[in-house]
Amino acid sequence: MASRLLVGLACLVFASLSMVTSPAQSKPAEPVASLDSLLGRWTGRGRLGFSKDKFENVSCRVTYRTTDVPNHLKQTIRCASASGKIEVFSELYQNGMELSGSWKETMHNMSGDLAGQVTPTGFRVEIEGSDLKANMDIMVRGERQLVEIQFHDSTMVGLSLMLTKG
Repeated sequence: MASRLLVGLACLVFASLSMVTSPAQSKPAEPVASLDSLLGRWTGRGRLGFSKDKFENVSCRVTYRTTDVPNHLKQTIRCASASGKIEVFSELYQNGMELSGSWKETMHNMSGDLAGQVTPTGFRVEIEGSDLKANMDIMVRGERQLVEIQFHDSTMVGLSLMLTKG
């Protein structure tokens, strides 16, 4: 039930991203060619879901920065809620349309390797570690971004974020 609510929230948020485009931008999205569309600081709000249908509102700051390695990006997600924090650190490597790297959430001590691909709306990765299995979607439309993380077999069910660049 909780995962369906998060998926529904993500669909509503992404639909709102589609509506903020101007008529000149209304043609179908083309695949994102690189990680450069993510660079910079993004802020916004979202929902963090736990098992037993418990949800909390979160305020978040997400940053993406490059390194000296070509096609390499570091992602930091920091969110605060009434009951605590979430901190995610990811490293993404892009090789053509394929993504690889690592993912770590420090407050709940979860980590794993990620693998995925560039999609027509952004990026989709699967994260797997000894104590973690999750999916992460990053959808970008101009100055807006949606981050959706779905956890499997965890007390956390998902994290949905609506972000604005700047």
